[in-house]
Parts: sequence; C-alpha cells; structure tokens
Amino acid sequence: MSGNRIDKLAAAIERVDRVIPGPVYTVTRQLYQRYLENSLLNAVRRRRDYGRLWVRSRVGEPPAELHLGCGREQTDMCDIDVIKTLATDYVLDARHLPFPDDSVERIESYHMVEHLPKDALRQMLVEWNRVLQPGGQLVMELPAFDDVVAEYLDTDDPERTETLLRYVFGSQRFDSDFHYWGWNKKRLSGLLENCGFANISQEPATDNHAEEAPCMRIESMST
Repeated sequence: MSGNRIDKLAAAIERVDRVIPGPVYTVTRQLYQRYLENSLLNAVRRRRDYGRLWVRSRVGEPPAELHLGCGREQTDMCDIDVIKTLATDYVLDARHLPFPDDSVERIESYHMVEHLPKDALRQMLVEWNRVLQPGGQLVMELPAFDDVVAEYLDTDDPERTETLLRYVFGSQRFDSDFHYWGWNKKRLSGLLENCGFANISQEPATDNHAEEAPCMRIESMST
C-alpha cells in the first residue's frame, strides 16, 4: 500500500474514531470492538500516531509521563497501547517510541510485560531506558509468579484455582492474552539492571489486579 493511500486511510480512520459516540459503543459493542481491534486499522493508527508524536516531540514538548499498555484504563498520563481502545491517546508499539533520548520523566506499565517474550521485553526495556531522562522513574506491576504458584499449590478451591491459573497463563481471550514468562523480583531486577536501570525496589501493588491474585510493583530508575 502506497504512503499516500495509507495517509488517506489514516485520516478516514481518525474521523470515525472521533465521530462514534459512547452510546453507539454501548449498543453495538461487539461490532465497535472489532473495529477498534482490527489489525490493519491499528497498523495504520500506529504509523499515524508515531508520526504525530515524532513531530510533537521535536517542535514542542514530548509527554512528560507515559502510561504504556493502558488497555481500557484511562489516566492523567499519556495513555498508549498497541491497539485502539476508548482510553488510548495514541496507538504505538511500546518497543519503538518516537521520543528523543532522555526526554520522558516517568513511565508506568500495569500487567503488560508478562505478555511479552523475554527477548521482546529486553528490547522494550532498552527502549524505555533510552527515552527516560537520567533519574527518570519506571513503575511496573505484574503477577508475582512465585506467590501465585505457591497459593495455587496450597488451595483446593476450584474457583480460586481457575483465577490463579489465569495469572500464570493469561486469560487467553484473544491472541495476545497469554503470559510468556513467570517473573519474580530477582529475575526482573537482573533484567532491569542489564537494560540500564538502577535503584530497583519492590513495593505493594496498587492496581486492581492485586485484589484477585498476588502481584508485585517494581520501581526503578533510569541511569
């Protein structure tokens, strides 16, 4: 597909994204969800939004705080996901960000990193360290694998077992809804250090996933 045709398609998609109101989503949720999650449309959205933010970051100011892998969770930060949702400000691949080096103050990510293969996560953390300012903060929350498995082995409740299994293998509702690896603080800290992060600590998880299963909050600093 030529660049001109992609630009025209991107403009058309943007018009529809803006026009469709919330009540239409409520009435035609399934159709609208397919529209948001369509792989071709999201590929165009990613190209469009990468260009937008590249320009914004060089003629103005890049966003100071990023919420990566936002899903349907809207925040006061710049909400970014690889697919379009009702919460996203921009559709981007978090492994390839359009921001200059040392330009972002803070990155937060909740229950996204477990959905990536180890090599892809390493690539992503290197990219996040690139865009973060020296001393910039990285906050990640994810399942506490060791604690989830320990509780799983200790329970005979079938309903609780099903919940805990989702935090090991993912809910598997769609193609990317799988967990690729089991992280604990030691393993994740080693990876973070190899990717240029320091001052790594584990804090109590704050995301609502912590109400369902053991989770951990890992905070670190870019160097």
